[in-house]
Amino acid sequence: FDKTLARYPADRLISGRVIRPDDIASYFHTGGTTGAPKLAMHTHFNEVYDAWMGTVAVDVQRGERMYLGLPLFHNYGAIAVGLGAWIACATLVMGTPQGFRGEGVIPNLWKIIDHYKVTSLGAVPTLFKALLNVPIGDADIRSLQVAICGSAPLPVELARQFTAQTGVNILEGYGLT
Repeated sequence: FDKTLARYPADRLISGRVIRPDDIASYFHTGGTTGAPKLAMHTHFNEVYDAWMGTVAVDVQRGERMYLGLPLFHNYGAIAVGLGAWIACATLVMGTPQGFRGEGVIPNLWKIIDHYKVTSLGAVPTLFKALLNVPIGDADIRSLQVAICGSAPLPVELARQFTAQTGVNILEGYGLT
Protein backbone atom coordinates (compact mmCIF):
# COMPACT_ATOMS: atom_id res chain seq x y z
CA PHE A 1 0.00 0.00 0.00
CA ASP A 2 2.67 2.50 1.04
CA LYS A 3 4.73 1.73 -2.07
CA THR A 4 1.73 2.33 -4.34
CA LEU A 5 0.71 5.46 -2.46
CA ALA A 6 4.22 6.95 -2.77
CA ARG A 7 3.96 6.89 -6.59
CA TYR A 8 1.22 9.55 -6.60
CA PRO A 9 1.18 13.23 -5.61
CA ALA A 10 -0.58 14.14 -2.38
CA ASP A 11 -2.14 17.35 -3.68
CA ARG A 12 -4.17 16.16 -6.69
CA LEU A 13 -5.70 13.15 -8.41
CA ILE A 14 -4.15 11.78 -11.56
CA SER A 15 -6.76 9.83 -13.42
CA GLY A 16 -6.32 10.80 -17.05
CA ARG A 17 -9.98 11.88 -17.07
CA VAL A 18 -11.27 15.33 -17.76
CA ILE A 19 -14.25 15.81 -15.47
CA ARG A 20 -16.71 18.50 -16.46
CA PRO A 21 -19.33 20.08 -14.19
CA ASP A 22 -22.19 18.64 -16.25
CA ASP A 23 -20.83 15.07 -16.27
CA ILE A 24 -22.83 12.51 -14.29
CA ALA A 25 -21.23 11.96 -10.88
CA SER A 26 -23.71 9.55 -9.30
CA TYR A 27 -27.15 8.01 -9.33
CA PHE A 28 -29.38 8.19 -6.25
CA HIS A 29 -32.62 6.33 -5.65
CA THR A 30 -35.57 8.61 -5.05
CA GLY A 31 -38.23 7.95 -2.46
CA GLY A 32 -40.97 7.84 -5.05
CA THR A 33 -42.91 10.74 -3.53
CA THR A 34 -44.09 11.83 -6.98
CA GLY A 35 -44.91 8.33 -8.21
CA ALA A 36 -42.78 5.24 -8.67
CA PRO A 37 -39.24 5.38 -7.21
CA LYS A 38 -36.58 6.08 -9.82
CA LEU A 39 -32.90 6.82 -10.23
CA ALA A 40 -31.95 10.48 -10.23
CA MET A 41 -28.79 11.47 -12.09
CA HIS A 42 -26.54 13.91 -10.26
CA THR A 43 -23.91 15.97 -12.04
CA HIS A 44 -20.66 17.02 -10.42
CA PHE A 45 -21.92 20.60 -10.40
CA ASN A 46 -25.19 19.54 -8.77
CA GLU A 47 -23.45 17.69 -5.95
CA VAL A 48 -20.93 20.42 -5.20
CA TYR A 49 -23.58 23.15 -5.33
CA ASP A 50 -26.02 21.16 -3.18
CA ALA A 51 -23.37 20.55 -0.53
CA TRP A 52 -22.08 24.13 -0.62
CA MET A 53 -25.55 25.69 -0.49
CA GLY A 54 -26.49 23.52 2.47
CA THR A 55 -23.52 24.79 4.46
CA VAL A 56 -24.29 28.39 3.49
CA ALA A 57 -27.94 28.03 4.51
CA VAL A 58 -26.97 26.72 7.95
CA ASP A 59 -23.86 28.94 8.22
CA VAL A 60 -21.40 26.08 8.81
CA GLN A 61 -17.96 27.51 9.56
CA ARG A 62 -14.46 26.06 9.34
CA GLY A 63 -13.74 23.86 12.36
CA GLU A 64 -17.35 23.12 13.28
CA ARG A 65 -18.37 19.52 13.88
CA MET A 66 -21.19 17.95 11.91
CA TYR A 67 -22.63 14.61 13.02
CA LEU A 68 -23.37 12.13 10.23
CA GLY A 69 -25.68 9.29 11.18
CA LEU A 70 -27.64 9.26 7.94
CA PRO A 71 -27.24 6.55 5.29
CA LEU A 72 -24.58 7.26 2.68
CA PHE A 73 -26.77 5.77 -0.02
CA HIS A 74 -29.09 8.78 0.25
CA ASN A 75 -28.38 12.29 -0.99
CA TYR A 76 -28.99 13.82 2.45
CA GLY A 77 -26.23 11.82 4.14
CA ALA A 78 -23.68 11.54 1.34
CA ILE A 79 -23.96 14.98 -0.22
CA ALA A 80 -25.71 17.47 2.07
CA VAL A 81 -23.94 16.39 5.27
CA GLY A 82 -20.92 14.35 4.11
CA LEU A 83 -19.64 16.44 1.21
CA GLY A 84 -20.98 19.58 2.88
CA ALA A 85 -18.67 19.10 5.86
CA TRP A 86 -15.63 18.79 3.61
CA ILE A 87 -16.60 21.85 1.56
CA ALA A 88 -16.97 23.92 4.74
CA CYS A 89 -13.70 22.56 6.21
CA ALA A 90 -15.74 21.21 9.10
CA THR A 91 -15.06 18.02 11.01
CA LEU A 92 -17.34 15.13 10.12
CA VAL A 93 -18.20 12.95 13.10
CA MET A 94 -19.44 9.54 11.95
CA GLY A 95 -20.89 7.33 14.64
CA THR A 96 -21.05 3.79 13.29
CA PRO A 97 -21.17 2.09 9.88
CA GLN A 98 -24.91 1.66 10.51
CA GLY A 99 -25.35 5.36 11.28
CA PHE A 100 -28.18 6.18 13.67
CA ARG A 101 -29.25 2.53 13.48
CA GLY A 102 -26.01 1.38 15.09
CA GLU A 103 -26.36 -0.33 18.44
CA GLY A 104 -26.39 2.19 21.27
CA VAL A 105 -26.26 5.30 19.09
CA ILE A 106 -29.67 6.80 19.87
CA PRO A 107 -29.59 6.13 23.64
CA ASN A 108 -26.13 7.73 23.76
CA LEU A 109 -26.47 10.49 21.17
CA TRP A 110 -26.50 13.32 23.73
CA LYS A 111 -23.27 11.93 25.23
CA ILE A 112 -21.76 11.64 21.73
CA ILE A 113 -22.70 15.26 21.01
CA ASP A 114 -21.12 16.27 24.32
CA HIS A 115 -17.94 14.22 23.78
CA TYR A 116 -17.26 15.45 20.23
CA LYS A 117 -18.73 18.94 20.76
CA VAL A 118 -21.00 18.46 17.74
CA THR A 119 -22.32 21.76 16.37
CA SER A 120 -24.90 20.52 13.84
CA LEU A 121 -27.09 17.45 13.62
CA GLY A 122 -28.78 16.34 10.41
CA ALA A 123 -31.60 13.87 10.97
CA VAL A 124 -35.11 12.78 10.01
CA PRO A 125 -38.42 13.26 11.88
CA THR A 126 -38.40 9.76 13.38
CA LEU A 127 -34.98 10.38 14.95
CA PHE A 128 -36.04 13.69 16.47
CA LYS A 129 -39.10 11.93 17.90
CA ALA A 130 -36.93 9.14 19.34
CA LEU A 131 -34.58 11.69 20.93
CA LEU A 132 -37.48 13.19 22.89
CA ASN A 133 -37.48 9.92 24.86
CA VAL A 134 -33.74 10.06 25.60
CA PRO A 135 -32.94 12.10 28.71
CA ILE A 136 -30.17 14.63 28.19
CA GLY A 137 -29.02 13.92 31.73
CA ASP A 138 -25.62 15.39 32.52
CA ALA A 139 -24.58 15.62 28.85
CA ASP A 140 -23.50 19.14 27.90
CA ILE A 141 -25.09 19.79 24.51
CA ARG A 142 -24.45 23.55 24.42
CA SER A 143 -22.15 23.03 21.41
CA LEU A 144 -25.16 21.94 19.32
CA GLN A 145 -26.18 25.10 17.46
CA VAL A 146 -28.62 23.73 14.91
CA ALA A 147 -30.50 20.62 13.87
CA ILE A 148 -31.59 20.05 10.28
CA CYS A 149 -34.50 17.84 9.30
CA GLY A 150 -34.93 16.22 5.91
CA SER A 151 -36.48 13.25 4.10
CA ALA A 152 -40.04 13.85 5.30
CA PRO A 153 -42.16 16.74 6.59
CA LEU A 154 -41.44 17.69 10.19
CA PRO A 155 -44.58 17.96 12.34
CA VAL A 156 -44.76 21.42 13.91
CA GLU A 157 -45.49 20.03 17.38
CA LEU A 158 -42.45 17.73 17.19
CA ALA A 159 -40.24 20.71 16.31
CA ARG A 160 -41.66 22.68 19.25
CA GLN A 161 -41.12 19.80 21.68
CA PHE A 162 -37.55 19.23 20.51
CA THR A 163 -36.67 22.91 20.84
CA ALA A 164 -38.30 23.10 24.28
CA GLN A 165 -36.30 20.07 25.48
CA THR A 166 -32.94 20.98 23.93
CA GLY A 167 -32.94 24.71 23.25
CA VAL A 168 -31.97 23.86 19.64
CA ASN A 169 -34.08 24.93 16.67
CA ILE A 170 -34.71 22.49 13.84
CA LEU A 171 -34.41 23.86 10.33
CA GLU A 172 -36.45 21.96 7.79
CA GLY A 173 -34.76 21.12 4.50
CA TYR A 174 -36.26 20.23 1.18
CA GLY A 175 -34.67 17.33 -0.65
CA LEU A 176 -33.90 17.46 -4.32
CA THR A 177 -32.66 13.94 -4.95
